[in-house]
Amino acid sequence: MFDTESNPISIRTAVSKAMEFVRDLYEDKQVKDILLEEIEFSESANQWLVTISFSIDKIKDDSSSLIFSTRERGELGRKYKIVHIDAQSGKPISMKIREL
Repeated sequence: MFDTESNPISIRTAVSKAMEFVRDLYEDKQVKDILLEEIEFSESANQWLVTISFSIDKIKDDSSSLIFSTRERGELGRKYKIVHIDAQSGKPISMKIREL
């Protein structure tokens, strides 16, 4: 297990930072239904690996600014991402696609 003295951010903080990162990264799209799926601590990398799932509403780029949900476009399903959070600073390091 990990040593809390060398890893000052908590699990809750890591999850919060990961969700905030996803919202900020996809700010031009409607991210909704954000859920925590998995969380793991990587001792070798000193990082929290936080798996987040979410849905995105896509915004049509025209003068009417219509919003089409992923369901309406036939893209039913959720996005799954692993966000790597530095255990010392709480800063996001990277985000990768989570294969199911």
